[in-house]
Amino acid sequence: MSKKLNDEEIKITVNKIREKYRKIILDFNRTNAILEAFEDRYIRILKSHIDVSVFLLAEIEAVEEIYWNEEKKMKDKNERLAAKRRMRKKESYADKVMEENLKKIAKYDRVSICNNADEEIERLMGGVRDLINNYWPAVTVVLKHTPESSIKNNFNEFYHKLVLNYDYRGEVPVTKSYKYALQTIPVNNKKIEFERYYIIKETAFLLNDILSLFSDIIKNKNEILTDKKINVNIELDNLLKLHFDGLTHKEAIHKVHDYIKNIIADFRIRDIKREMK
Repeated sequence: MSKKLNDEEIKITVNKIREKYRKIILDFNRTNAILEAFEDRYIRILKSHIDVSVFLLAEIEAVEEIYWNEEKKMKDKNERLAAKRRMRKKESYADKVMEENLKKIAKYDRVSICNNADEEIERLMGGVRDLINNYWPAVTVVLKHTPESSIKNNFNEFYHKLVLNYDYRGEVPVTKSYKYALQTIPVNNKKIEFERYYIIKETAFLLNDILSLFSDIIKNKNEILTDKKINVNIELDNLLKLHFDGLTHKEAIHKVHDYIKNIIADFRIRDIKREMK
């Protein structure tokens, strides 16, 4: 059975309930309607001659529950807002990283694949095309003055792979499946991402393999690193002269090495390497 309150306890309890409602109004931006509703209920109880103690004890429980619910709603709301802020911060950081990455690769020509193709893929293809058309011919000149060897065979094998998968101009063979996935309706995003990563992976494998060959040649001071100068008037066309005019064979190999190294760094594919058997 509930405890019957005396007059002083009733006064204290009513004031306590009123203060709690005022706190709800202040803390949670509620209207005065909830306090006014309590006052109406209290007056009706007094007029009805019902035991006010039971009413007030129930009101204490009710107002505490209202406060707890409002507090929980505010906490949930604040957590959602905090989560949104964290998400916006992450998105802002991701956007910044993406923008910085795009700045790094903006220097590479963009080889068009199709309207909705990823810019990074198109510029990666541009970087490889630049290697084929504007850098590798200097390697060919150096090799022309080099006796037959396993290194020369390795270079020729890599050149064959470059031309076979990336070609000199026109459609890039390695991107055909990616282009088909992009143009297929309905859109299959999983397939698109698979083909996109396939291009990145295969390109990374090949470029890292080629870089490894160049690095070994430079590290071991191979015999092809001579001080013989490239005859720009006979051996190279005008565009290649821009890159290799007056360079020795050694300097030319270093320059191609550095270009490949920069592509790998700019497109962040240094760690995508073929597993060693």
